[in-house]
Amino acid sequence: MQVPLQLSPSSISSFRTCPLAWRLDYVERLERTPSLDANIGTFVHSVAEALCGLPASRRTIDEARAAATAAWADHVEDEEWQALQIPADRIPQIKWRAWRAVQRWFRLEDPGAVTVAGCELWVHGEVGGVAMRGIVDRLDVDEATGGFVVTDYKTGKMPMSSYQEERLFGVWVYAHLVADEHRARPVTKVRHLYLGERPGEVVRDVTPDALAATAEVVASTHQEMLQACATGEFETRESVLCGWCSFKSSCPAFGGDLLALLATGPRRVDRRKPVDENQQVLDMDGVRPAVVPAVAPQPVGAPVVGPPVVASPAAGEQPTGSPADVLALAPAAG
Repeated sequence: MQVPLQLSPSSISSFRTCPLAWRLDYVERLERTPSLDANIGTFVHSVAEALCGLPASRRTIDEARAAATAAWADHVEDEEWQALQIPADRIPQIKWRAWRAVQRWFRLEDPGAVTVAGCELWVHGEVGGVAMRGIVDRLDVDEATGGFVVTDYKTGKMPMSSYQEERLFGVWVYAHLVADEHRARPVTKVRHLYLGERPGEVVRDVTPDALAATAEVVASTHQEMLQACATGEFETRESVLCGWCSFKSSCPAFGGDLLALLATGPRRVDRRKPVDENQQVLDMDGVRPAVVPAVAPQPVGAPVVGPPVVASPAAGEQPTGSPADVLALAPAAG
């Protein structure tokens, strides 16, 4: 059994959470249970990517609505969405949930005021002597310092302060990789934008000590992976996260039949987003805008993913009006 040749921040975090789950996911490559939360996250990321590919003056809520309309039409054709088998009567509320995340983004920042250096950027290199790779949601330029800011969107709620540091692990890894690939500008900040029901922003200044600590975590976890793969011993670690694990029903900690899963469980073939060879990467002298398909303006009266922009609803952020009103505002296409 071998450790994958290249690791991602999510694979490191997965091993640290539960070595057995990591084995089943990243080594055995067993199929995961489809996740609505992850699916909504993918959709919101696609809207943000399209919007940030526009000139700053066009990054408005109306353009976001147009981007969401175009993205939804493609989204419902994706096999990951179709695997969820969402009943038609639930789709309007799911659209509302996705659109609310986009609206919260605009409340946290003005996308038109951000100097975007790149979106959905593939980065790779070594961290702590370990080959790492991943996708940076957005790379910005901090106008105050001239440095880079690694920004990551999260469509869940902002965690309590005691959990924020561990959630930042991925952007710390990306800060390492960006700094190595683009040495003309320092990486000065890492940042999470939480777009869920408890929205907020978590920002940290990049320091040598923080980067060194991240490298140590990567290196030590990699050594633990090598040891586990050499011995075949993968610890199970029970936690509240077990409730979301795709493999819980087969986990020995819950009386499951692990051998049966390994023998008969379907393996997945990951569909990676193709890397555009024309994707503009930051050069040594300045910033080039990301190459992202432009969003065509939508005609008046075109169907939209979400409702007209309104003030925040009352507690719980449920859309106002009757269910019939919501269905009319957010047509159940797909």
